[in-house]
Amino acid sequence: MASHSSPLVETWVPEDGADCGIMSMPVEMMLKIFGLLDLQSALNLAGVNNAIRSIFLKHQDTLVMDIMKAEMSPLDALLQHVVSKPLEDVNVCCGPCLRRRIYFKGRLISDGEDEESDPDGQTHNSLRPVTLDQTHFRKLIRTYFTVKKWEEFFPQYRFREIPADCRALRPREAERLRRALYQWMSYASHFHWESQRLTRYQPIEGSYDIRCRKLRVLSNMELVGLHDLWETVYAMVRVHICPSIEQ
Repeated sequence: MASHSSPLVETWVPEDGADCGIMSMPVEMMLKIFGLLDLQSALNLAGVNNAIRSIFLKHQDTLVMDIMKAEMSPLDALLQHVVSKPLEDVNVCCGPCLRRRIYFKGRLISDGEDEESDPDGQTHNSLRPVTLDQTHFRKLIRTYFTVKKWEEFFPQYRFREIPADCRALRPREAERLRRALYQWMSYASHFHWESQRLTRYQPIEGSYDIRCRKLRVLSNMELVGLHDLWETVYAMVRVHICPSIEQ
C-alpha cells in the first residue's frame, strides 16, 4: 500500500525568497484596503509594522477624510463644527450662525457665506475661510470616536420604554443622530464655555438672542432630530444620574 505520509497539498515556496504577503502589495492596493476599513481598523492595521505605518502616515489626511465621508455623514455639518472658532465667531454679528468656507489640499470642500453685497448695497457678514490642518484632523478623530460611542449606546435609551423593540439604528436614523450631535456640539462650543456664559439661563421667547438665532437657521428635520436627542438624554439623566428628577 502506498504511503500517505506526504501532505495532500504541498506548500508552495516562492522562488528567490520573494515575499508573497501583505508587504508585496503595491502601495495603491494598500491604500484601497485602508479606504475600506473603519477608522479603528485602519489604525490597527497601521500598527502592524513600521512599513505599513509609514504608508498610513504619508497618506493619513486623505485616508481619514475618505473614512469620514463614508462613516460620518453629514460630513459638511461635522466639518463646520470642527473648524469653528468660538472666540472669533462671537465677535462677528451672528457669527455662531454662519458657515465657513473650508479647503482641503487646495480644494473647496464646504461652502460658506460669501462677502458679496446685496443689490441694495448691504454686505453680508462672513467668517474667515479655513484650510484643514493637523489640529483639525486630531479634533476630527476625537469626534469620530465620541460619535461612534453615541451610536452604540443611544438605542438602549431611545427604545427603553419597550425593551423588546430595542435594536441598532438604521442608516438613516444613525445619520440623523450624527447631525443632531454635530449641532449640539457646535451649540455647546459657542455658548457653554465660562467666559461666554450668558446672563440668562434661557433666552426670552421670541427674542433676538443669538442662541435662538442659531436654532432658527436649522431645518424642521434638524430641529426634530435635536429634540429626539434631548429627550433621550433627559431619559438617561433620569435613569442613571438623578433618578428622582421631577417628571
